[in-house]
Amino acid sequence: MKRLRGNRILGIALLQDRFCVAELATNGNGKRKLLNAFDFVFPEKIGLETPAELGRAFAQHLRKHRIGAREVAIGLPAKSFVTRRKEVPPSTPEVAAASLRLQAEAEFASEQESLAIDYAGQADPSQPSTVLLVAASRSQVSACQAVMKSAGLRVRSITSTGMSLAWLSADRSNRCAFVHLQRHGAELVIHRNGSPALLSHLPLPENSDPAPLIASEMRRAMAGVPGQGQTSLVICSNSLTDPKAPEALRERLSLPMSTTDLAQYVHSDGIDLQHFAPAVAVGLAVLSEAPAIVNLVDSRLAPPAPRSNRRPLMWAGAVLLALLIAGLVAVTDLNSRQSELTEMRQRLAEMKDDIEDAEQRVNRLSVARSWVPSSAKFLGCLAAITNLFPEEGSIYATNFNLRENMAGQISGRATSNQQILALLDRMKDDKHFASPKLMDMRETGQSTREVAFTITFEYRPVE
Repeated sequence: MKRLRGNRILGIALLQDRFCVAELATNGNGKRKLLNAFDFVFPEKIGLETPAELGRAFAQHLRKHRIGAREVAIGLPAKSFVTRRKEVPPSTPEVAAASLRLQAEAEFASEQESLAIDYAGQADPSQPSTVLLVAASRSQVSACQAVMKSAGLRVRSITSTGMSLAWLSADRSNRCAFVHLQRHGAELVIHRNGSPALLSHLPLPENSDPAPLIASEMRRAMAGVPGQGQTSLVICSNSLTDPKAPEALRERLSLPMSTTDLAQYVHSDGIDLQHFAPAVAVGLAVLSEAPAIVNLVDSRLAPPAPRSNRRPLMWAGAVLLALLIAGLVAVTDLNSRQSELTEMRQRLAEMKDDIEDAEQRVNRLSVARSWVPSSAKFLGCLAAITNLFPEEGSIYATNFNLRENMAGQISGRATSNQQILALLDRMKDDKHFASPKLMDMRETGQSTREVAFTITFEYRPVE
């Protein structure tokens, strides 16, 4: 991420009909201060679909509050994003970005041109890691940029508000669930080993207790994010939400709970930190140069810039070859020497495209080779699992995961508990699978009365 031009940043969280705005500054000692904060409610009939008008109205509000920051970080709500969790083998950031770029092209092939894509998390050269591919509408990103340009501001970052809050608040333990309670919904972020593994928007019913719905969705989400040990819970709320909701949620989930405390990161000078927490977190993520948060205007999945030394090296090689040829033909007459030199230069020019194409092929193969396993263990496991399912469709899988250590997990649905238990028995009798365990079995609550299940196992390839 490029450094700030000054020591101030304007954090903006995009809400349903307004901007939540916080101006932050950092001094030479690295201490952060919240200078100003306010809510900018969109004028009637003006919004992101009219960026020029919204930008001018926002600029007037900035002058009213005497805002001095010229760079801005924008946080989008969770419902703006589409995500895909990816397991990354031990690799450098460059190799991981190249591979994730190919996977993003495959995941969003039909709508790639209309999406802005980045990933959250970090690759680790020493061990496998989890990252989250994150995509948002390019038109929404462009509209945000146009609004800020009309207001005379430079967009520094467009990121996720929920991820920014979770990055500041979440426990760096094995698995941590962060919930941001709002008036019209909630955002859920699940961290695994310090990196985002899930981002979700939860719409909440009007005038009713949100705790049952949030607890149910959290149990379902956490079942899909593997982890060991106890999960911790962090809740962020403000004066507009039900004050009883955090405690009700803790009781339903029976998890150790803490609340967001931004006072340890920034001095507020009497400003309500909880109310402006979304905007403060977005701004602090930029001031802190948070490495694991998405930035849709400076994506790590952007194609790398061409190597600056390729052309000088090519010219150096051509000159060296020309000098060698000149030395070899020095004993011949001038006409013969000129003819041979011209022929060699033409040959190099003809080979230029072939050389560049070969280099590109070598680079692609080098990236792809790190993702190809040394044997067909993964395909063998998938084939063995498939053979255990009956053909009539009374039980089917919805998710399959196999790690490098051959520990796997399969989730699915069935028409009855008996079908699930029969599948478990077949796995126990199959020599390919060791220690199959039924981790979860519950009714889905839908009209079909299907039963959801999760089974873990160890795959043992048979030579």
